[in-house]
Parts: sequence; C-alpha cells; structure tokens
Amino acid sequence: MEEKVLGIDIGSDSIKAVQVIPSRKGFRVTACERIRITQVSGENGGLEKGLEALSKEKGLKSDICVASLPGDKILFKNLRIPFKGAKKIGKTVTYQLEPILPLPTSEFVVDYIITSQSEETEVVCACAENRRVDAYLKLLNRFQIEPDILDVDSVPTISWLLHERAENDGIFFDFGHKKTIMALFMNRHIVLIRSFPFGGQKIEYATLQKHKILNDNNTLRSSDGSKGSITRSFESLFYRFLKEVQITLHSFSTNQGKRPFSPEIVFITGGVSLKPEIKEMLEELTDAPIEQIDITKNDRIQMSEDVARAWSAPFMNTALALALRKKREGHGFNLRKGRFEPQKRLLRFRKEMEHLAVVLSIIIFLFGADLYIDYHYLKKRYQRLNQEVTSVFKETFPEVRRIVDPVQQMRIRLNEIKRSSQWFFNAANKTKIVDLLKDISERIPDSITFQVKSLVIDPENVLINAYTDTFNTVDLIKKRLEGSGFFDQVTIYSANLDRSGDRVRFDLRLRRKE
Repeated sequence: MEEKVLGIDIGSDSIKAVQVIPSRKGFRVTACERIRITQVSGENGGLEKGLEALSKEKGLKSDICVASLPGDKILFKNLRIPFKGAKKIGKTVTYQLEPILPLPTSEFVVDYIITSQSEETEVVCACAENRRVDAYLKLLNRFQIEPDILDVDSVPTISWLLHERAENDGIFFDFGHKKTIMALFMNRHIVLIRSFPFGGQKIEYATLQKHKILNDNNTLRSSDGSKGSITRSFESLFYRFLKEVQITLHSFSTNQGKRPFSPEIVFITGGVSLKPEIKEMLEELTDAPIEQIDITKNDRIQMSEDVARAWSAPFMNTALALALRKKREGHGFNLRKGRFEPQKRLLRFRKEMEHLAVVLSIIIFLFGADLYIDYHYLKKRYQRLNQEVTSVFKETFPEVRRIVDPVQQMRIRLNEIKRSSQWFFNAANKTKIVDLLKDISERIPDSITFQVKSLVIDPENVLINAYTDTFNTVDLIKKRLEGSGFFDQVTIYSANLDRSGDRVRFDLRLRRKE
C-alpha cells in the first residue's frame, strides 16, 4: 500500500499543507491547501481556527506527518568538534553549547547537521527551548496532528535544493510574513542559518505609511484625517535588512576563517519574494543571479491538474520540502527527540517488532530445518565416502588386515614408500643436488640473461626450462654446460620466441654421468 506523507508549514499568517505519495520513479503531489489565519493581540485564536480547518480536510489524511518549528523560535549555533564519530559528536555538542546558551542545555532540545569534516567536524546546531516545543506539539495534538518529524522552518527547502541542484556556493532567503530565514551554503553544505525580523508585515506598513494611508500609530487614516509623517519607505527598510545580512556574512567569514564568500546564485521564496524590487536590490548586493524557486519544477515530481491550479510555489515550497524530506538521520533537523519522541512511533515500532518476531521465528525454524536436512545428507555422504576410501585402501594395500582409520593408515604407507624411493635415488647416484646446482650456477655468469622457469632433477637427467634474450645466448649456455664434469651430453630440445617477441624460451636436457 502506498504511504502518504503530509508536510505542514505553519506561518504567522497562513498554514500550508502538501500531501505526497512517494513512488519508485519519484513523488506524486496529491493535495495541497493554504489556510489563512489572523493573529489578534498575540493570541492564537486565528491559528487554532486554521488548525481546526486543516484537521477537517479529509483529503489530507496521511500516514506520516512532517512539520516544522518557526525559525524565530530557534537558536542557531555553529560549532567545531575535534571528533568525527556520530556518537562522540552528539556527546560533545551538548558540552560545547553549555556556556553559550542563555539557559542550561537541559532546558533545550538540540539537533545538528554536519557541514564539513576534515581534521575537525563543523556542525550547525538548532536549539529550541523545551517549553516552546512542548507547547507547539500540544497545540497540534489538540487537532489530532501528530508530526513524526519536527524540522526547522524552511531548512528542508534548501536541503532539497542542495540535493537536486549543481551550484556549490550560494544564499537562500525565505521571506515570510514576520520573519526571513537566510541560509548560507558552501561546497553544497549548509554552513549558516539565521532568522531576521523582516517580512511582509513590515513591508506592508512601510508601504502604507509611504503613501500616507496609515497614521503614526499604524492605524488606517480616516478620509478627513491630516497627513502623517512618512516613516520608512520600502526601499530603505529593505536596504537596512540587506545591511544586517552583510554584517552577518562578514562576521561569519571572519569568525570561521573561511575564504571570501562569492555566491554563484541566490535562491528566494516566500510571498514577499514576488516583489520585483527585491530581486533588483539583491542582485545589486550579491552580484549573483536571483532565482525564484519552485520545487515542483523537477522531473521526479508530478501533480494532477486540480493540484496544479491551486499551487503557489512561493507559499508552498516549504510544505512540499517537508513532505519530501527523508526520514533517515543526517538529512535535516529533527526536534522530536528525548521526551518529545512521538508515542505513536513507539507503538508502531512495537507492532513492527511483533511482526518482525513472527517473521524471525519462521526464518529460524526454516533455517533449523535446513540445517537438519543438510546434516542428514552430509552424514550419509560422509559414510559413503568413508566406504569408498576403505575400498580403495584394501585394493591398494591388500596385505593390511586390520583397518581402523584408512586415511591415516594410507598416509603412513605413502610416507614409507617415499622414504624407500629417496633411499633408492641416493643409492643410484651419489652426487648431491646442491653440487649440481652450484656447478650450473658457476658456469653461467651474471652477464648472461638466464631466467629459470622450472628445473627437474631425476637420477638420469636434469631438465631446464628457461628464458634468455637471444638464440645465440641459448647456444652459449649450452656450450658452457657441456664443459661440466657432471654431464656427458647437453641437448637443446626447443627454442622459441615468447608471445612478447622480446625473449627466447628454451628447454635443455642435461644427461647425468653414471
């Protein structure tokens, strides 16, 4: 059965949800929804109504849910760890965060992603207060939303881009309603994440005030009201934001000792990214091409016409990236750790373990049965081979009457035969083998190429198979050996060029004197 995955991106002005069904060829987007919410006096009335509406959407019921915690609720820290192993890094991260967090590390849930590994391991940590994570999950649970994974804001979006795109260095901006998430990547790894209090809400107020539509206290002017002073224009507001970005990048490069950062591309998303002025000013700042991203522009992602009509990439990229996020560790942040481990995952794990236990029991039973059958046939084969060995032994050594261990008895008899043949060999010719080898070696000087491949000595002959450089050298070797007092005849049996054509392979037969 196909597993449905739901990605939920909760912003300050709307809730975005995208449902995906993974397949062998890629992913199929089956549903998407954007529900606008209204925040009133800091209360969650609008958000609760939005979550209630989301929970009632039957078309979004899924097997797995992946949500994200807003980036402005997270502390991002860059650390250098003098280890490489995952276990050592996990233990060291908490220790190094202790002096730089405003509260004890026990008050935070912490996760990290590795940015680079050489002599040291560089990581980016996401630290969220337990009380914020707890309140966030309880709010979702009230509307039967139980995320299996809790990532961080739009980090899955940049992770997807780094996996699919070829650019090595660049910047990613997600312009939200109240905040903007910036991610810096180098060598195709996220190296910096920051959240800025800049978004569509500030831009709207600045624009309205520029056109004298708002009073100084950010309320709409009546038609007969006096003109208020113009506060900040959109351009000045955005340039102030870009100045903060510049300071952040400069500080990062200085503190980390990085090479000067030169982005190849700037990715932008979010509702504010639709403003053409933003692209122009970003291009002026970074001197790099600006690209409005749409994750669905990928051959592996398919969607129906109904979904395509409702699709709005700037608003739904993050929700889709959450649904596409890989569940394995090391593919993003996951704040559902420790006491925030999802209960239904544990129940599902227990059921899976029960099923696994049944399957393992069947496998063990079949394995045991297979071992028994193998043992039975091996025992029969052993008995048959033992009978054959005994039969061969009787035929070879008929004088032996008592047979206890035919293999061992055969070894003893063979050793006796070898000793008797060795005695016969030594008796037939008193010349020592080492004397023959010494004579041959001395008669052929080092200046002659003479590479012996095989040498066989028996009571009557010495057979040499060797390599040399030319046919003339073969004749020279023959003449030198003919002068030996150990041989009365030296014969060249064969002499041919080898396959390479650079050497001559030859066979000599040296008949030993009686």
